[in-house]
Amino acid sequence: MITAKNIERLEKIVSHYAMQDYKQANPKRKFRKDGTVIHHPYSLSDETNEAREILALARAGKEEERVKGYLLRKSILFGM
Repeated sequence: MITAKNIERLEKIVSHYAMQDYKQANPKRKFRKDGTVIHHPYSLSDETNEAREILALARAGKEEERVKGYLLRKSILFGM
């Protein structure tokens, strides 16, 4: 059974990867003359999309072994 804590951990992983993708596309904050910030468009990396796919599986309660294996790999690599 996939617990709420595991889903929360997956959400944190997805948000972390998405922020990395954003920062890679927008490394420095640039301002226009009116004071607003210029944002460049970005796309999500394969790691982020994989994490999103695993999160969707966890929320649906499908492929429990795949979800647990993914969480185990991330906890070993990043200490999450």
